[in-house]
Amino acid sequence: MRKEVVLAIIIGLILGGIILFGIKIANQSAKEAAAPTTPSGQIASPTPIPAAVKSNLSLTEPINHAVVNTSSVKISGKTLPASAIAIESEADDALLTADGDGNFTTDFKLSGGENLITVTVLLPDQKIETVDVSVVYSTAKLSYLTTADPTDVPIATDSQTIVEKTYEDVLQKAKDNIKQTEAVLDAKADRNRLVGYAGAITDIKQGVFSLDSRGNTLQVSYDTKTTIIKEGSPLKPELLAVGDMTLVIGNPTGTTDIIAAKRIVIYQEIAPKYIKKTIFSPIVKIDTKKKILTLRVDDKNQEVVLGKLIKLDLTTLTLDQKIFGIIMTGVNSSITTLIQGKIF
Repeated sequence: MRKEVVLAIIIGLILGGIILFGIKIANQSAKEAAAPTTPSGQIASPTPIPAAVKSNLSLTEPINHAVVNTSSVKISGKTLPASAIAIESEADDALLTADGDGNFTTDFKLSGGENLITVTVLLPDQKIETVDVSVVYSTAKLSYLTTADPTDVPIATDSQTIVEKTYEDVLQKAKDNIKQTEAVLDAKADRNRLVGYAGAITDIKQGVFSLDSRGNTLQVSYDTKTTIIKEGSPLKPELLAVGDMTLVIGNPTGTTDIIAAKRIVIYQEIAPKYIKKTIFSPIVKIDTKKKILTLRVDDKNQEVVLGKLIKLDLTTLTLDQKIFGIIMTGVNSSITTLIQGKIF
């Protein structure tokens, strides 16, 4: 009887091992069947993550959210040589061509308050890239808009140590001092840098409110030193209200989404009288008598009249050409005008 029990146990262990081995083989086969294969039946390599696309348009000035006290600003940047550049805002517009090194620059008019400037480049391969930059033009005479460069931080030196150290040690110390000084200068410059944002107040707490600026939420701190203006007159901080359209001028406080306000202006939002748009559109019809072009804009045919600055001979145009430029449409008008344009 004992031998029969032992034999039964041994047979059970053998059968269990065979079952487990079968399960393992089945799982391995299922994984191999699920894996992507090449036409030859080999397991395909994982799809590589595509590299980030390098931008061919960069602005060197102005800095985004810069605050100025002049009615114009210099717009400079770099792109591919011979590219066409269109720049537009409510206050001004321009059409440029990059030089042989890809550089471009122009003076651009501003209106009081926030100016959203759109820079669009048409590359030699006819691809389009766009960069937006915000500049605040403060018409008030603010002394802190002419902040001097922070050059009052001394570079630490230790003459006694220099005498005792070897040349290599002295050189290393000098490099360290330069790095430390540059870090101090950068930090101080950032604290002194003015930024400007416009948007609606969405929440108010003691000494801080949330500002929705074009979809980005910022925290704005204010105190008794902050100037608050509404309709040209000072406003008490407790009268700030959710929904107020607000222009904030202040300093970043270590992070990009927290602003220590120096000046807060409550303003009434005014609807634009016209809308500008940068286009690169094919010509679909030419009316030389009425001097009207029909362009394909956003998958629709759009009639445009020629603005005063457009010097085009319509009799020389053909339907296989395109126009890169800026059109302007009145909000309460059906007339669209080509105000900047170049033929391609």
